[in-house]
Amino acid sequence: MTALLHKSNFCPYEALRSFANRHNANNSQHGALASFCGIARSNSESRQQGDGSEKQNNEPVSLVSLHLDCYPAMAILCMQEIIAEAHKRWALIDATIQHRVGEIPVGETIVLVASLSKKRNNAFEACRYMTDMVKVRPPFWKCEMAASGQKKWLTTAEQDLQRATDWHEKSE
Repeated sequence: MTALLHKSNFCPYEALRSFANRHNANNSQHGALASFCGIARSNSESRQQGDGSEKQNNEPVSLVSLHLDCYPAMAILCMQEIIAEAHKRWALIDATIQHRVGEIPVGETIVLVASLSKKRNNAFEACRYMTDMVKVRPPFWKCEMAASGQKKWLTTAEQDLQRATDWHEKSE
């Protein structure tokens, strides 16, 4: 169970390889490794404002980077809790969430989520759950940096909040 914050660019493929190598690849218990890698996009079609409203027109805004800030101890704790919850819900052998903080140029990795299990469905579902939860639970403050020089602080998207609610309702 690993939750990490990276202050500089990290290679998701190397991180995933390291995660998988912690477990003997020839071990017959390991049947599935599922992963998700989030990458900083070059545009934002509908940017959510800090007050929760959205930009009126849907013209793409050209971005140069995303800035993420957090209280590290709290972010790590939240990610560890998400991993622990996934372990309880699905039969996992291991899981990791690795998240970037600081200035993230377009094209660089923001987040890596991975789950290792005996069965593929457990690995897929746990990975999806952790990915959805990491969008809403850890206290990350996100600011889009536009090519025009504009900065826009973001709030959690309504669709991400709904996905988290849906997971909660599935567990009841």
